[in-house]
Amino acid sequence: MIKGLIYDNEKEKYYIRDLEVSITNLCNLVCDQCGFFVPNQIIPYSEDPIKEITEGIGILKDLGIYIHRFPVLGGEPTIDKKLLERAVKSFRTVNNFDILEIVTNGLIPQGLTLNSLKLIDELTISLYFESDELISLWKEWLKKKAPNVKFNIRIHNWDYQHGDYIVSDLKAQEMYENCWYRKHCTTIERKRIFICSRIAKCGDDKEGLYLNNTLTLEDIQDFLNSEIYFPSCKRCIPLMGFGKIRPGMQPNNGLFLLIDKAIKYLKENLNKDGA
Repeated sequence: MIKGLIYDNEKEKYYIRDLEVSITNLCNLVCDQCGFFVPNQIIPYSEDPIKEITEGIGILKDLGIYIHRFPVLGGEPTIDKKLLERAVKSFRTVNNFDILEIVTNGLIPQGLTLNSLKLIDELTISLYFESDELISLWKEWLKKKAPNVKFNIRIHNWDYQHGDYIVSDLKAQEMYENCWYRKHCTTIERKRIFICSRIAKCGDDKEGLYLNNTLTLEDIQDFLNSEIYFPSCKRCIPLMGFGKIRPGMQPNNGLFLLIDKAIKYLKENLNKDGA
């Protein structure tokens, strides 16, 4: 059985492998079968994403829970550079994670300020475009502007996400017990922690655990390590085995214009002092 909350005997502490957060539901792409339901993603916060996420991970820290990898997502997190900068600054005040990671489509490099880059550990581009020149420029730009940041490229086919399908209780339990998303996509949205991002993105808030100061370590443990599937698992399209599609497919040719703009910015910015 996959566990969302793990106890590390060697380090004598509890931790979550991957806890991802979305600071915006806006994106500059409209990808077919988007796993985050852009452009129709519901807002991932109640009032202020930065305040809510910071308070959420602070509650976990107070309970002695740490995070190995802490990816900051959207939508597209670089779409608002001031929001992103404010986010990473705020998250660093809690600092109960090993790796602070920005996951981006790589098409808005101007959304990453030097102040943001100084505070992150890794930058991951989910590769939805074909441009060796743009990838090469990203590597060169980061090496010069932020040598402290590890650069990753994520290339994978996408699961189908959309459709009105439902599986049996037995199948839902089987899917839950072997769920990749539970292992890698624990999520905080709208002041709640969810076992996976899909439940959060579908707006099934009743299946999230509201984060407040009355929670105990046992509450988090019972929730993240539940042996019984959640109701949303019966409608989890990605685990139903409908095959894969090519990532990042757009309804028009606008992607090429975005690639050209990103290349132009990186080239012009390479020899400047700021970012």
